[in-house]
Formats: sequence, structure tokens, C-alpha cells
Amino acid sequence: MLGSVAFKVAAHSPVTVALASAVREPTTGRPEIVAGLDGTSAGAVLAEAFREASLWQAPLRVVHAFRFFQVPDPVHSAELAALLRRHRRAEERRIEEALASWRTRFPDVPVTAEVVNDSARKALPRVSAGAQLVVVGPHDHRDPLMPLGSVTYTVIHRCGCPVLIARPA
Repeated sequence: MLGSVAFKVAAHSPVTVALASAVREPTTGRPEIVAGLDGTSAGAVLAEAFREASLWQAPLRVVHAFRFFQVPDPVHSAELAALLRRHRRAEERRIEEALASWRTRFPDVPVTAEVVNDSARKALPRVSAGAQLVVVGPHDHRDPLMPLGSVTYTVIHRCGCPVLIARPA
């Protein structure tokens, strides 16, 4: 559980902050860095994620989660499925474009990107199971009650590994 001082530092720090639990099960298998990508802090998240992956000599998995509204309507299900496929392809292209320059700068880092149709609050803890580190942005809503945003807050509390909250330099 995150203490109040650590949470305040993470929420209000103008620089990147790493949070790690004092009690943690050792990770088995090959180390992996997971980066949760959204539109607001993608540059800072990718910068930190690629640096960490290079330092750890670990593969990087970039995950973009989006919740595509689906109505269980058999009449329109084919149209919704086609719309979902188009949206997913557009998001995959956008992520690949964002990764292009980072792959050139860090050729030693093997990178995979995935777009998942789920809320980021559910997807990131699930896909980061076994990861060495999760990198997310603060997604600052300027809400004094939720200064880190709901996704970052959930990742901090539910991921079983250290979390790095990337801030723009």
C-alpha cells in the first residue's frame, strides 16, 4: 500500500518519480518493461520506458488501452465490429508512428506494441503481471482529489512491481 507521503510526492513532483513497495514477490522469468501509453504524456512515457529498457537490457511492451463502446445489438454488430477494427488499426498506426524515432534511438531495445479493447485501469495491471517495471504518465486532471488520474492511481495500487510516473522534462 502506498503511504501518504509517497503519494503526495508522486502526485505533486514536477519530475519523474519511481514508487516501489518494500514488500514484493520476486519476479520470475525474463524481465520486461511495460509502458502504458495515452495521448497526454506519450513522449515522456516513451522516453523513460526506452531508457529503462535499455538500462535493464529488457524488452519493452507498449500498451494502449481504450474502451470502445459496444452495444450488444445483433442488427448492428457487424457495423460495430468493422468500426472497432478501423479504430484499432488507426490506434496501432498512431503508436507505430510514435515508436519510430525511439526505435532508431534505442536499437538495442526489442519493442512490441499492443492495443487492447479494455479500460486502462483493468488492462495495465493485467498485462504487467511479471513485469520488472511499469511506466505511466501522471495524466494530471488538475483535480485536487485525484491529482494523478484514476489510471495512474490504480496502477500504483494494483501492479505488483515498481511504477515509474514519467513527467515531461
